[in-house]
Amino acid sequence: MPLVQLDSENADRNLTSQVTVLTHTPSVTEHRQCQAYIAFGDGSKDLDGSGGDFEITVTVGGQTVQPSPQTIAFGTAARAAVWTTPFPVPANSEVVVKVKSPNAADTDVDLTVRLFDIPVGDVQQLGGNSQSLADLKDFAESGYDPSTHQVEACKALSAAERNTVADAVLSRDVSYVEAAAPEHSLCTIILATLESSIAGTTWTIKQTDGSTTHATKTVTTSANASAITGVS
Repeated sequence: MPLVQLDSENADRNLTSQVTVLTHTPSVTEHRQCQAYIAFGDGSKDLDGSGGDFEITVTVGGQTVQPSPQTIAFGTAARAAVWTTPFPVPANSEVVVKVKSPNAADTDVDLTVRLFDIPVGDVQQLGGNSQSLADLKDFAESGYDPSTHQVEACKALSAAERNTVADAVLSRDVSYVEAAAPEHSLCTIILATLESSIAGTTWTIKQTDGSTTHATKTVTTSANASAITGVS
């Protein structure tokens, strides 16, 4: 979402004592959340490059915004820029921004101050897509309950998507789940078919490594039972 610039002031400033660099009333009727951007130097009239702690003071309707001053440690760049902390501005309140340099040589510095309106709780887009916010709004207004609601897109899979899920289930190797699978599960059926043996009345079902026991069952045998010799 683009920022909205409310005001901009540019002038050559003597920063060796506290100087007012911007004065503006954002709105007579509306409350605003604002932030000031301050650019020091233009390539001709720059800071002296000594750095140090610069002081920024903001007042709103005569009230001094805390902390005051906002102390910002500058490096040695001859051209620099800073943001103030965001601050609320009640309707019909004048914003005044003041700056002071710690350096005696900063007597003629080009200074540009921009005052921006910072939106609060008024998102217009998600990820640069306005439709995404409209969809989210519709979703919330439909009576969304996180404990019971199912997202519509997850409720109804297409035929192709259902086939993809089924294929994945049928082709997934049992080794991925055998260590944690309970005895009464499809995993046990597969292992019993491929990785098991019977000794006496004990049916031992192994994991796919052929040595780790997955489960054991007791079988009952009968010498008179008919053997199954084929399936057709």
